[in-house]
Amino acid sequence: MLVIVYAYDPDMIVLGGSVSHAYQFFEKGMWEGLQKSVFPHSLKNLVIECSQTKDIALLGASLLSRENQLF
Repeated sequence: MLVIVYAYDPDMIVLGGSVSHAYQFFEKGMWEGLQKSVFPHSLKNLVIECSQTKDIALLGASLLSRENQLF
């Protein structure tokens, strides 16, 4: 997660699949770690959400492959 924030400075990160089901167990520790490691302005507007779509990982992979014309 830290690499994503440093590399892209996103406004939102959407978690999917099994990670989204376990989010409640690591959310607090994740935010604590991010606050210690990331520039404050990067976290100011950052929102982390969990997808409710069952096959979101598959949909994301298919979009990436389409964008990169792998198929």
